[in-house]
Amino acid sequence: MRGACVAMHLKFKLVFTKARTIKWVLFFIALAVSLRIPVLTIHRISWRTDPKTIISSPSLIEVNREQMSRINDILNRGVAIYITYITMVTDVCILTSKLYQASKMRRSCKATSNQPSDKTDSPADRGLSSRDLKVVKSVVLVCTIFVLRQ
Repeated sequence: MRGACVAMHLKFKLVFTKARTIKWVLFFIALAVSLRIPVLTIHRISWRTDPKTIISSPSLIEVNREQMSRINDILNRGVAIYITYITMVTDVCILTSKLYQASKMRRSCKATSNQPSDKTDSPADRGLSSRDLKVVKSVVLVCTIFVLRQ
């Protein structure tokens, strides 16, 4: 059991490698820039001629402000927020199920090593341990704070 726990924790290094981390960071940077493109395309620099002096100077003009603002609102205030909410709820569900499976495995290994005489109330049939429940509660609390902050 202890050897398996040590071996399973070593898989963490295989999942979060340096190359994968760099790729995901670059992906999130590209995503952040692409979500802001509608806002960045509203303003443009154009040459404006002063009728009194007949001198041209660069000035800032707005193009398609209402359309681009509407697209920005749909992307950033609608789609992106709901995707993050769905992702958080999915992550909490996955975390809870994985913790339940790990707790069940630990309890079954502990139960087989102790050989309980009464099979009606084996520790493997019970729910999560108190430590696992604290982890789930803290993750749910952080997700709830994030949702309420929005």
